[in-house]
Amino acid sequence: MKIFISHSSKDKELVLMFVDLLVQGFHIDYDEIFCTSMDNALRVGEDFIKSIKENLHDSEIVLFLITQNYIDSKFCIMEMGAAWAFKDNIFPIIVPPLDYNILNDTPLKIIQSIILSDAEDLFKKLYEYKLVEKQIIPRLSFMQEHGLFDKIKQFTENVKIYVGKNYGFNFKDSKIICVAQNGDPDAVKIELNGNFHQMDCNFKANEFYPIPSNFISCVYQFVPHKDWSNITANSVFYCKCRSKNNSIHKVTIEFKCGDNLFKFYEQTFLINDNYSEIKIPISYDTMPQKHLKDISEVCFVIRPNFVKNFIGEIEIGELKFQDNIITNI
Repeated sequence: MKIFISHSSKDKELVLMFVDLLVQGFHIDYDEIFCTSMDNALRVGEDFIKSIKENLHDSEIVLFLITQNYIDSKFCIMEMGAAWAFKDNIFPIIVPPLDYNILNDTPLKIIQSIILSDAEDLFKKLYEYKLVEKQIIPRLSFMQEHGLFDKIKQFTENVKIYVGKNYGFNFKDSKIICVAQNGDPDAVKIELNGNFHQMDCNFKANEFYPIPSNFISCVYQFVPHKDWSNITANSVFYCKCRSKNNSIHKVTIEFKCGDNLFKFYEQTFLINDNYSEIKIPISYDTMPQKHLKDISEVCFVIRPNFVKNFIGEIEIGELKFQDNIITNI
């Protein structure tokens, strides 16, 4: 057994694409790959843990497909620790939107890793440095290497689609700020309530600010900026909003791009004291691709005429950008 792939079972679609790349592009036999998501990897009645330990011990290299599902799995983290302790040749492959920081609290934080986004980087680090130089596989012919690079490029594009469908962006990796247009610090406050952010708005909070704000905004800032340009016919921005006690009846959602925070899209929605699902189709017809490639902020804007008696509360949560959540829009 040459290659052991450590992954989350929830990412079966992704790992099978990766196995196909190893077989079709790297010319590695299926029998030389151990991956629990592959057919017949584990025989009926076989001790699951024992089989994983044996195949981990017998492998020449361990490849980790690091996703949020992987990090959230206690079993995957245990498997990571076992591989780190017993294997010299290990290689973490980080799947966007995660970055290198995701490994900071793991045994792999000092191990060379790669983010699965750049085809040339994957070709050099996985094929040349990890598999060929370590003599896991022989060097391919010139034509085979050319074909491999083409397959890696297609694979990285497929990964972007997979990530868009299954992970999208996560508001947990954003910086969240709340601002009042007139600068009044008492006009707005925010707190985390379960999986939702609760924003309290008061357009007449402070006598030292006699001019009320034209708006109060909850802003999700992304550094680095997000790329939403890999879209399909079903791509959508999704969130849930609720107005506590019907104190706010409308919210405007704005998309901004670039360092200059150019607003290229806005739409206003009615809300009430029940959680409302908000879905905004992402389309080149209404949103230029160049702007979607450089998303810097998503803003939830409340205006004075949206609020009952100038005071209100809104809950915002479950922000997603993906394909598979949208149906019958």
